[in-house]
Amino acid sequence: MLVGTSINATHQLTVYAVYKNTTSSNGTKATRLQDVTNKATYNSSNERIATVSATGFVHAVGSGSADITVSYTAAPGSPSLATASEGKVPTTFTVTVPILVR
Repeated sequence: MLVGTSINATHQLTVYAVYKNTTSSNGTKATRLQDVTNKATYNSSNERIATVSATGFVHAVGSGSADITVSYTAAPGSPSLATASEGKVPTTFTVTVPILVR
């Protein structure tokens, strides 16, 4: 997915984590959706084209193309790394969003 935008435009990225619990006694899966925008990390491949803040706020500053990389790490079934001490392995998810600024 290529996101096209204009110089001086701003966009707020939003990141959601979907947690599924399969340990319920009746075997049903409970699903929880959590906004983890403020827990993700963000990086721009070219800050002369687009900058991104620690909270996912993107600002197009020049013509060209750049990639915004978004990463989120958590232990399975948990919104935090605290459960890693319980034997759960932390998992990192990374998504790259290409941006074209004209």
